[in-house]
Amino acid sequence: MSHLSTWYFSFGEWMYKLFILNICWILLSLSGFIFLGVFPATVAIYATFRKDFQASGDIKLFQTFFYYFKKELVKANLYGYGMTLIGSILYLNIRIIGQLETSLLNSVLMILTYGLLILFLLVAMYFLPVYVHFQLKPITYVKYAFILLIGKPLQTIALVVCILVIFYIFYRFPVLLPFLGVSSIAYPIMKYSLTFFTTQKEA
Repeated sequence: MSHLSTWYFSFGEWMYKLFILNICWILLSLSGFIFLGVFPATVAIYATFRKDFQASGDIKLFQTFFYYFKKELVKANLYGYGMTLIGSILYLNIRIIGQLETSLLNSVLMILTYGLLILFLLVAMYFLPVYVHFQLKPITYVKYAFILLIGKPLQTIALVVCILVIFYIFYRFPVLLPFLGVSSIAYPIMKYSLTFFTTQKEA
């Protein structure tokens, strides 16, 4: 019974952190009128999770979140819109190729572009954990994110499946989005990435 109570308390504490950080993400995204707030708020949620995972005790969630939001306000927007531009170009390429006449060349180009888009999304998934954990040059963040992607492919697949399950839950129960949306996606990504960083450091 004691073990069950401990598990229940831990689960409640975990859900509380997800809720608080998701509310912080919404409020501070809105404080930057979305287009200036969403990227630093997203960086802040990853950085706060990292801080919480590494701390020996509880941390002040809102204060920590707000600290990283202010700290990363400029750089997060630069990186965020840079990656958005790249992703948009790949998406537009797919739309354009899809409008062309069907041919072997166009089919090959479509497959390659889809492959690049998937690779880009997977690298982008790991970019933020790498960014909040290391102090590197811009291109090196991408390099490390790619290394993290291919370093343990089975774990990466498991992480993608986990995220797809979360998306499915939100699809079925959209009412949960304002309470757990971004935080519940950032949590497993940062948790796994930090485990990988620690393993590499010990090796």
